[in-house]
Formats: sequence, C-alpha cells, structure tokens
Amino acid sequence: MTLISLLTSARSQGLQSPNGQTNFSVILIEANPHQAIESGLVVDTDCFTPYELDAIVRRFARTLKPTFDFGSATARVLVPRTTNHMAALWYSPAKGKPALLCKLDFNARVIAARVAQAIREGDALPPLILGVDEPTPELGVPDSVESLVTADRVDSLVKAFVADKKIDFDFSGIRFSSMRVARTRIYVGDIFYRHVFGKPALSCKLGWDGRILESHVGNARPD
Repeated sequence: MTLISLLTSARSQGLQSPNGQTNFSVILIEANPHQAIESGLVVDTDCFTPYELDAIVRRFARTLKPTFDFGSATARVLVPRTTNHMAALWYSPAKGKPALLCKLDFNARVIAARVAQAIREGDALPPLILGVDEPTPELGVPDSVESLVTADRVDSLVKAFVADKKIDFDFSGIRFSSMRVARTRIYVGDIFYRHVFGKPALSCKLGWDGRILESHVGNARPD
C-alpha cells in the first residue's frame, strides 16, 4: 500500500491528535516532502499530523510477531529536539502490560520498534511532548515531563508573552489555531491563532528555551 492510500482515511478524519486532546485545532510535524489526500485530492505536503502517524504505526504493528494488543491505548507522540528521527509513538494500555515504542524517520517510515513491560500507562503522559530525545518503551519519557514542552505549555507561553508585551490580540473567540513543529529542530515551531477572516491573527516562533523569537499580528485571510 502506498503512503497516499494509507493517509487517506487519516486525513479525512481530521488533523487532531488521536484522542482529540489538544489546545490547537491542528498540530503538524514537519517532514520530508510527500503526497497525501485532502478532500479527495492528491496534494503535495511536507508535514504529518499525529493522527496520520498513529495510522502508520498501527498498520506497521500488524506485521509484528507476536502481534501487539493496543487495547484502549492511544498514541503518545514524542518529538525529539534532535533530527535523528522525526517522532516516536508510544502505546501503553496499562501498567505491567506490554508497551510499544516506534520511531519514525522524516519519511514517516518506522525505523525502530520495541516492546517492553510498561512501568506507567499511556494516559499518565500528555498526548504530545516535544524535546524527548531518548524515549523508552517502559516509560515513554524516562525523565519528568515538567521540563519538556507540551501543547499546553506552548499555548501558555504564547499567551503569557502576549500579556507581558501588551500585544493587542484577544484570544477569546479564536476560530482556528495551529502548531507546526520545525523540521530543522533549531526552534520548537510556528504557532498561529486567528479569528474569522478579516479579523486579527497572531503568528509566533517559539524557541526551545521558552522564549518567543518572533511575533506578528495581522488580519487573517484565506490562503
């Protein structure tokens, strides 16, 4: 099966993370250029959503012997600060049960898969964590997540920056928001919020140290 056909159902079901728990309308992880299907059309793109990566890993897992039982586990997407791989997806149905960790390269190919007895269940971690260079199948994240970057923290950092700098942007009534994780990993990514078209939109570039590197307010417009 081609990558295009594999991503068809994933894109058609939306761009949120597998369990829908995210502060952003869309989370995108930049990757190598490839083709995908959106609204029935083949499009060129350079990113994947957590939902798409989840679909790829679940298909790959069918080839494992013995097969892995996902149960009710949802993906925890662990994005490294380095460019050794694009992301790792971790599944842990319950503490003491088998957990699966898969690393994907920037073409969304599974390059490593490990199964081990889980020390924590997947729900103990946020759906998306950035800055995890060495994930483990037992814990997902070997260290405390407090020092790492989550979608909640990204959202909070941007809002704190806007308040501190007294930027004229109102977060109430936001119609769309996105986080695009940078391919280079030189910085975390680009964050975007907008109201209806023609109303204010905010774009920011976030560094790994939590500082806003760039910010811009303009009027939202269709692409």
